[in-house]
This record gives sequence, structure tokens and C-alpha cells, in this order.
Amino acid sequence: MKKRLLGAGVVLLTFCLLAGCGSSKSGQTSSEATTESAMANVPEYKEVVIDHPEEYVKLGQYKGLTVDSISSEVTDQDVENDLESLAESYTEYPEVTDRKDVRKGDFINVDYVCVIDGKENELYSDTDIDIEIGENELLGEGFEDVKLDDQLVGHKVGDTIKVTYSFPKDYDDAEVAGKNCEQTITIKKISEKKVPEINDAFIQENTDYNTVDEYKKAKKTELEEAAKEEADQTAKENLWNAILENAEIIKDFPEDMTSQEKDNLIASQAETAEAYGVSVEELFSTYYGMNLEDAAVDNLKYECVIKLLQKELNIEVSDQEVADYVDELVKSEGYESKEALYEAGLTDESVVYSLTYDKISDALLAESKINIVEAPETEYGMEDLFTE
Repeated sequence: MKKRLLGAGVVLLTFCLLAGCGSSKSGQTSSEATTESAMANVPEYKEVVIDHPEEYVKLGQYKGLTVDSISSEVTDQDVENDLESLAESYTEYPEVTDRKDVRKGDFINVDYVCVIDGKENELYSDTDIDIEIGENELLGEGFEDVKLDDQLVGHKVGDTIKVTYSFPKDYDDAEVAGKNCEQTITIKKISEKKVPEINDAFIQENTDYNTVDEYKKAKKTELEEAAKEEADQTAKENLWNAILENAEIIKDFPEDMTSQEKDNLIASQAETAEAYGVSVEELFSTYYGMNLEDAAVDNLKYECVIKLLQKELNIEVSDQEVADYVDELVKSEGYESKEALYEAGLTDESVVYSLTYDKISDALLAESKINIVEAPETEYGMEDLFTE
């Protein structure tokens, strides 16, 4: 499922997704932090000002909406799962020295070579790979009938075994699909999994708490705060999706507005696209599921909607609210000072924008019906889409 781009200011990654921010905490600006080749042809970012939003967009229903969100409930099992994760993070894998034979549940280190069409295939060969016996990790899905792990059980460190199998005909790598592989596996080391016991002594040594009960209580509070934040954000995103869907563009935006907003999207996302080795157009097509032209129009529509709602709801942001927000951002983002934050790209305008968004969202959510649904499966992130 592709992510929908809601517009500048709706999704703030640190400060703003599309407002041209992209600096490091050292105070280095975007142009300094990015390679010259990446920024050579990037257009200049210029804010598009829409003085009369009512000329272009007509609000639809925005009050009394039914909005999907997710549960913010945290169960005792959630806390237990966190404890298991904590134990896993301190798990050790000492080498087995009192026996040589491989058993189910062992972790073994191997080298393996796959020969296809009489030649070693480097893509399917590797060294110093750790696998857990019984989890079919070396071959993965689609090769369960090979029962490779069962063939490894009983062999000893230093043994080399050979197995032959065929790649499925519909295998995603067309060059090897349907072909036979003769795989040679050398067992180099056996290790076993040692999960620490979670007791008061462990908690004292590895956390800021003194007892398991104290840790559980604090962790439940932390998980509840995180769950509530995620539920609130989900509700806000779905609220704005509905508001934007209900709003109607009644007049085409001028070509110069659309063109500049398109340039702004390119300017704000050039670094990200460069980092993943794709063009901005490919970034939007793959990650957001839309072309730049549509994204620019969506942004302009959103700009009009938020201005119209700000007027309708009489939303104002005070200087004190801006100052408080910046102070909190300094702490949460780990900056040394407000000055460093502003040097990194933050502006008072982007803060006002964010606070306006939050105020409108809170006001309208208070008049909406919240429908709790099951949390969706985790969506692909950019790392998944561009590193496969």
C-alpha cells in the first residue's frame, strides 16, 4: 500500500516534510549537506501564497465526520512482550565446546557455495553465515521440502555436506528459476542461545529501575503514551483525508502556482531521492503513489482547505505558543539551543503551520465519531522500497 501525501505541514518529519527543511543538527544547511551533483539542477524553493483560497476550493463536510483510528489500549501481555524484547537484546550466543554434533535449536556458522550450470553462483554463495537449526533460514520460503536443517542435524564442526535442490519455476529470480543447485555447506562453529533471566538483579544492572515490578509499571505508562500518540496521529490523518476528499476544487490553480509548488516538492525531496539513487519523480511514484503534478495540486488544495478552516473555526496561534513549541522541539529533537534549531531550517511560519494544523484537528475530532479499527499491517518504508 502506498502512502498518500497530504500536503505541506500535515506530516512533519522533524519540522516539515515539504517546507524545504533538510539540515543536519550541526547547523549545516541542506545545500551544504548534499552533494553538489544532487543539488546542481534542483529548483529554488519559494513559498506559494494563496491570498484568496475561496476562489479555488469549496469546503465540503468537515464537522461530525466518522473517523477511523486504532486502539490505544496497552495490555499486560504488551508489557511482557517488551520484557521478552529486553531479554533478547541481552541474549548471548556462546560457542559450544563440550560437543561437536549439530542439534535442533543450535545456531551454527557456515560457509556455503551454490553451483548452478556447472559454475559457482556468487549471489547464492556466502561465508560466515549464522543460522538457527529448525527455522529453515538458509534456504527460506519455498524450499521446505528440501528439509536442509534435518540434513545438518548430527553432523559435526568441520563437516562438509552437499545437497541438491531445484529453484521453483516461478522463483522471483528468472535467471535461476527452475534450475538445479548443488550446494556445498561447511559447518564452522556451533553456538547456543543464552537468554538472561529477567529478575530484579538484571533490571538493576541494565535499566534505570530497581525491580521488575517497577520496570513493568514504568514501561506500561510509556507504552500507553506511545499508543495514545499513535492513535491520535492515525485519527488526525484519517480526519484530514476525509476533509480533503470532501473539499472540491472549483477553479483550476494558475499554472505558475502549480509549477512553483512542483518545484518546491522537487527542492524539498531532492536529498531523499539522491540518497536512494532515484529521481524525485520515481520517489513520488513509488513511495507516494502519485505523480508530481497531482502532488502539487493536492498540496495547493490542502493549503486552501487549512486556510478556510482556520477562518471558519477562528483559529489563532499566539507568540507564546510558538515559543513553547520551539522549546519542546529543542528537547525532543536533541538540539543544543533554539538558535541551532532555526539554523537547521526551522521557521516561525512552519511552527505556526503545525500548531494551526493541530488546533484544527483537535477541534474537529472533538465533534467527530471515532471508530476503532484493527491497526493495519506495517507499510513499506522507503528503506524497503528502494533497497530491495
